[in-house]
Amino acid sequence: MRAHLADGLSLGNGASGVAGILILLTWHHPRALTVACALVFLAWGFDSVDGLAARGLGRPPAVGEMMDSLCDVASFGVLPAILLTAYALQLNHRAVLPGALLGISFYACVVVRLRRYTVEAIAENAQPR
Repeated sequence: MRAHLADGLSLGNGASGVAGILILLTWHHPRALTVACALVFLAWGFDSVDGLAARGLGRPPAVGEMMDSLCDVASFGVLPAILLTAYALQLNHRAVLPGALLGISFYACVVVRLRRYTVEAIAENAQPR
């Protein structure tokens, strides 16, 4: 049961990102943008402690790093990309296209960064010590 604590924290990270996305898609209220932004910081809180919990429980690093990166895509890639587009839409309807392009670019940078981190982390853990 304790081994699932780190996974639960990682899933809390990803769930925060998905919740922010769902709020932006379904809650048509001026506060939706603010709540979704707050969920990025909640995700960051989960992301800050999941690795500590995994190391404290002696979890194999490769398992946790893969799950962490998968959850990070939602919270730190997709949600901010949608936030940029939603904010641009609130500013001006003509700003949606630049906001969307900025969001897509941001998402691509996050995925490339997470790929590099995950591959390096897994390769480092695969080397015999």
